[in-house]
Amino acid sequence: MKRLENEDDAAPRDPPAQIWNKRGLPHRGWIDGGVWDACNGADDPETIVRCEMCGQTRVRLLHLMTHPEYKGILQVGPICAEKMVLGYVTKAKKDSE
Repeated sequence: MKRLENEDDAAPRDPPAQIWNKRGLPHRGWIDGGVWDACNGADDPETIVRCEMCGQTRVRLLHLMTHPEYKGILQVGPICAEKMVLGYVTKAKKDSE
């Protein structure tokens, strides 16, 4: 499985356990560049990967996220992708819409 890398990384890197709390990392305003099926349509648990934003394991569908203030691409699960695009939306706010 080929991993995407930050432009300034010289070698492939393991995904961080969680970078939500990384100082200076934008939490909203990301652009979803598409979805990548880590299993290529097959149910192969060996190819299910980790969300780079929250560290959740066993993510099959990865969203390829970019942001003007971040170098590179983050591969994240669907829950983090929604939060990154829209920001956190409270249940009360969702219910009022």
